[in-house]
Amino acid sequence: MEYLNKFPLQENRFAAQVRYFNDEEIEKLFKRLLDDYYEYTFNEDTTWTKDERDSHRLAAKTAFETFTALFCEYEGFQSPGEATAHLKEFYEDYTDADAASTLIRWCAELLKNKATANGEAVEYFERDTVEEFRADIDPFISSAARNGAAAMWPIVKKVSYGTYCPCFCVISADRDSIGVVWRF
Repeated sequence: MEYLNKFPLQENRFAAQVRYFNDEEIEKLFKRLLDDYYEYTFNEDTTWTKDERDSHRLAAKTAFETFTALFCEYEGFQSPGEATAHLKEFYEDYTDADAASTLIRWCAELLKNKATANGEAVEYFERDTVEEFRADIDPFISSAARNGAAAMWPIVKKVSYGTYCPCFCVISADRDSIGVVWRF
């Protein structure tokens, strides 16, 4: 995340620019996520130590949560049970490349109506109230923000915030602490 005083053409109090991963980054991400999910779910190694098993379990859980958050509007991912069955079908009936290709194509569909800059999809919005702003920004930064719609956070590369109000933001980055300080 990046905090700015304001964007050059910003007119409202709060603004955000969301930059998504490019096609190559999305491809790498989904190939890795499928590998992580398959490895633990279908290819668990009996020689794994407890720590290795826990690490693989968490990676598979992250992959599953990513798939269900991003593709909840697609047939086969509308509930955890459906997603589990669909991922099993991917594993049994598709090559790894075909399964990844399907997920990558779905990402492209989710991003098709976004503006682009430097080969990356981007989105920009402004709001006057913090409540409106939070409602708009949460699906990009929080795995909890769902409301039945695809949560885009898994493929967000960077979110930049702009504030245009009587306060200003100071970014603190010394060796003892990193944080944001609001001054009024």
